[in-house]
Parts: sequence; C-alpha cells; structure tokens
Amino acid sequence: MSVMSGFRTELINKILGFNPHIIIKPYDKKINKEEVDKLDEIKKSISRIAFTFSGQGILINRENTTGIFVRSYLQNDIDKIDLIKNGIIDGSLNSFNKNTISIGKELAIS
Repeated sequence: MSVMSGFRTELINKILGFNPHIIIKPYDKKINKEEVDKLDEIKKSISRIAFTFSGQGILINRENTTGIFVRSYLQNDIDKIDLIKNGIIDGSLNSFNKNTISIGKELAIS
C-alpha cells in the first residue's frame, strides 16, 4: 500500500510541478506584469508566480508528424519551476538566452 501512496505522491508532484494550480488569463488583453506586482494582498498567499505564454504547434520530419504543446517562460521565471530546474539532462539554465529552447525527453528521442 505504501508503494502506491509513494507513486501517487510522485505523480501529483510531477503534474503540479509543471502545470500551475491557477491560470489567470484575460480574454480582452495581455496581462500587465506591473498590475500583477501591485496585488500585494493576493501575493502573500501565493508561493510562486510565473508568467507563461503558450500555444500549439506541429512538428514534421520524414517519418512522423506530431502535435506539440509549446510553453514559453520569462527568463527570470524559468528557474522557479522545480521540474525544469532539476530535470535538465544536458546544458544548464545559466546558458539560456532569447535563442534557446528546452525540450522534453519524449520529444528529444522521437
């Protein structure tokens, strides 16, 4: 039973480590980072805030075509995400710049 409990904990940590608990996304405009910084009362109960930009894409090579989910982080925010920070196999966060991408293991081997 404790094995299943450990698996459940690990699974939840993986899912919640990469996907936020809350997403705030206005439909009529972009989020203004300065406006969020002013929300001190709300921020007292939040452990982390990371601004992301996301969308879908398609990758095509000679053998496969696959849909992908693309998520972009501000350079100062990417090291707040433990799953990314602790999961780097090759390279480092210190070498990230505006022309750098990080891909997951599944995409790397496909």
